[in-house]
Amino acid sequence: MTREEMKSLRELKKAVEKDFLKPVSKRHGYKIISGIPYQIRGEWLYTVFVSTLLNEIRMVINVKPIALDNTFWEVFEMKEEAEKQPFSFHVIGAFVPYSFWLEDWREPIVSAEQAEVVLELAFTEADEKIAAYCEEIKTIPDYKKLVQNHEPVNHLNCMLCDIVMGDYGSAMAKAEEELSQNHHGGFASVEGGDIYEYVQRYCAKKL
Repeated sequence: MTREEMKSLRELKKAVEKDFLKPVSKRHGYKIISGIPYQIRGEWLYTVFVSTLLNEIRMVINVKPIALDNTFWEVFEMKEEAEKQPFSFHVIGAFVPYSFWLEDWREPIVSAEQAEVVLELAFTEADEKIAAYCEEIKTIPDYKKLVQNHEPVNHLNCMLCDIVMGDYGSAMAKAEEELSQNHHGGFASVEGGDIYEYVQRYCAKKL
């Protein structure tokens, strides 16, 4: 990248991520925390990650049911701690299950002077996409189907969906299968081991 391109990118990033992201996303009904716009649609949390590339704005939409976070915190024995946190903990907390990646697209942009206009167009498109997904993803089984059909499968989210639905036997079987293959769930505690062990113990108590 040339010096001129680096200068242009710095100016563009400032215009997009510092100057206009917050006001534009708010006009479209989003709240914003740590530079991440988010919306609550019923029982669903939609987040939009916006980043700036050379001559492009990248837009990424993620979704997860809020119930997944609440279940994760209960299973991971941190419910009391999580309940003391503001709602933004669902968005930026270190101990939250991963959202599902729905969309990833780019909007062309030539200069920083276009930032506000292009962001308006990008968020209008995001609104349309989210509205369509609200019609498609309405239940926990809908969400679990999405997760199961995407490689690599997020096994922890499948287990959490089962627990939300009250299918403790299925969640425990999945946890035991993953543990038998020495797989890890991405979250661990010094006192209690891997999250899959937490799932196993939690479900055993429920059965």
